[in-house]
Amino acid sequence: MMKKVISIVMALMLFVMPLTPAMAQGVDNQTISDSIDYLDGKIDKVGKDNSIKLLEIMRTKKGIIIDTFFASDQSYKDRLDNIGLTKDNVESALGSDRGYFDKTKSYLNKTITKDVYSTWLSNTYDDVFVNPGAPLKEFDNYVIDKYTSRRAFLVDIKDLELKAQGNIVFEYNKDNKTIRIESTGDFLTAINTKLKSRSIEELSTADFNSLITATNAVLAKLDTTDATTIKEALVKLNYNVNIVPKDPGEPSEPGDTGDTGSGGGSSGGGGSSSDTKKPSVDKPSKPSEAVSISVPTDSVEVKKDGEKAVVTFDKKAIEEVSKLIDNTAEKYEDNEKVLTLDFASKQIGENAEINIPSDLLQKAFKNDISLAINTQNVSMNIPTSAISLGKDDVVVHVEAKDTKQVLEDIQVSEDMKPVGDAQQIDISTKGSKAQLDEKITLKFNIKGLNADNDKLGVYFVNEQDGTVEFISGKIDAQN
Repeated sequence: MMKKVISIVMALMLFVMPLTPAMAQGVDNQTISDSIDYLDGKIDKVGKDNSIKLLEIMRTKKGIIIDTFFASDQSYKDRLDNIGLTKDNVESALGSDRGYFDKTKSYLNKTITKDVYSTWLSNTYDDVFVNPGAPLKEFDNYVIDKYTSRRAFLVDIKDLELKAQGNIVFEYNKDNKTIRIESTGDFLTAINTKLKSRSIEELSTADFNSLITATNAVLAKLDTTDATTIKEALVKLNYNVNIVPKDPGEPSEPGDTGDTGSGGGSSGGGGSSSDTKKPSVDKPSKPSEAVSISVPTDSVEVKKDGEKAVVTFDKKAIEEVSKLIDNTAEKYEDNEKVLTLDFASKQIGENAEINIPSDLLQKAFKNDISLAINTQNVSMNIPTSAISLGKDDVVVHVEAKDTKQVLEDIQVSEDMKPVGDAQQIDISTKGSKAQLDEKITLKFNIKGLNADNDKLGVYFVNEQDGTVEFISGKIDAQN
């Protein structure tokens, strides 16, 4: 039973994490510094004002969160109690006299320096976890016993946060302004994979479902303003958020898709194409909706290099798209915006090299316009901060490959069966692979595959060590 407790704690922290700018603390100076850098990264994405709003939500809803997650009828309560994570201890650890919210708000407003905040954070950590009589000392001892270091535990939490972003789907109702967890994809599998790697007993489905229920109970108690703030923060933090109800005639992505993560913006999945011959702006039907600058196949140059289609932008296309970027940035300043390269045509096919002018991308990213690329089998969403741009064009190469040939020298479990074609996806600048500073979203067209959707997953083929790595993925069953 004791081995199960740490999995409950990890999942609990992950479900609360989307509500806050950061949930990481450390004990040594480097870990403290890394934790603050992690917080700064969240602030940059969410924005200072929204970060302060999130902090205020945590302050005012702290009691509700503790009462809900540590309710006496929760299936995991005894397990938490056994390692010192009682309701009383957690309330003591988060006591108002410790100054969490005031100090963090001061740091957000830059009225105290990083060094001052770091010193306070280190001292507070000792008071809560380390010093004799600290309310969470028993839990800290348990973490050290199971993880050998506090830092290792926090690294696992951070890794699982990325898995949460790729699997957990929130639903925001724009009519009554409420938010809830809609689905969790393969997140439980991701948690248990991490636990197995540390020889910790897996999290049960019942306890996992209890955590989801508790999270939704907390979200249900938010007022409309707070729910909207949470929704906006989740989007900025790369979580999947479905907006409902759909408007009549609202376009949807054709074909079922597998999604390996989340990214800024939204676009059609693989298999779509535009009927227009010139770049155009898909205007939103409502002021709050996203705006797409669509670039169809007919507006660019396509030449064949053997089996590969090479796509380039001529001067006219660059001028047209550049003008649309300027106009869209000015007219739709408050909307989410995306530059969509809609190249899912038969003319381009399944083997494409797409050369994107650096000037266009720089202008788009500078105006907070993300990039989406649609090809026949793969779509991708690239956030504005994902690629460091220089003077050279960005080259995206997408090619369908025979799965059996790709896996010929790769170690694959006997109970796994490859379905469909493998997809080689390369993003490069200056002739070498580009450094991605932020994760991107990949969507695969799986329509027509003869497979059980519940057992499908997306895997990365590591040719260097001859293995495959589970990336997760979720299926859009509605489309």
